[in-house]
Amino acid sequence: MGNKNFVTIEGIDGAGKTTIIDELKKIFLKDDKYFLKNKEVIFTREPGNSGNEFLLKTRDLIVNYDILPITELFLLQANRAEHIQKFIIPNLKNNKIVICDRFTDSTFVYQGLKGVKDQDIIITSKLATLDVNPKRTYLIDLDPKIARKRIIKNKRTTNKFDNYDLNFHQQIRKRYLQLAKKENKRFLIIDGNKKVNEIVEIIIKDLK
Repeated sequence: MGNKNFVTIEGIDGAGKTTIIDELKKIFLKDDKYFLKNKEVIFTREPGNSGNEFLLKTRDLIVNYDILPITELFLLQANRAEHIQKFIIPNLKNNKIVICDRFTDSTFVYQGLKGVKDQDIIITSKLATLDVNPKRTYLIDLDPKIARKRIIKNKRTTNKFDNYDLNFHQQIRKRYLQLAKKENKRFLIIDGNKKVNEIVEIIIKDLK
């Protein structure tokens, strides 16, 4: 059972998550805080929420170093344990809405495709998250070919995940869609080809 105030946004690299989240921030901005239904909205990301040195350092190790998939898993779950227990859970307890850029679904997709068993991800995720899960997940679905063109066009700083070959990114998209089909009550698939304002409108309407 997901926490009603916990929301995640997922998608392949280049799908536009960062741009969408930036627009959501602008819309919810009011007196230097974000509000939805009189609840403060907090934005964060995985791995590596800004402002926490440990999270940022482990993020750098995860996204920029050539390490074993199982090592990635342990680093991710260590990062997640600190993130959720020191940031996400306290905000949820204060009845705030938390919108997170990536969460455990990304681990099932990326590390799962690298050969880490789902059962190992499930076990370590439960330890890291204390069984705190999102009530709603927005999957921004986009053809990897288009996503790659966007990354190049926007001259975005890339990491090792961005630089995997097209076939790997196609498999990432496929696995995301499989997860969404399996948990169709939690996931809302949104066409990443839509204009940013249209995607944001869909998310806000659903959040309300």
